[in-house]
Amino acid sequence: MGTAQPVKTRHFVEIMDSTLRDGEQTSGVSFLPHEKLVIARMLLKELNVDRIEVASARVSEANEMP
Repeated sequence: MGTAQPVKTRHFVEIMDSTLRDGEQTSGVSFLPHEKLVIARMLLKELNVDRIEVASARVSEANEMP
């Protein structure tokens, strides 16, 4: 009988970026649609981000700017 070989497991880190969600919630920050696309493509292709949060929480009417 041979000796048992250790099982190799692959560990990975999943990167999730919230620039497009949290970034626009910062006072004075607003992205145009084409800017959002450029940011998303860069995050996915150049930085190898696994997941992007893009939805924004709905702001209550009391907090909306006129």
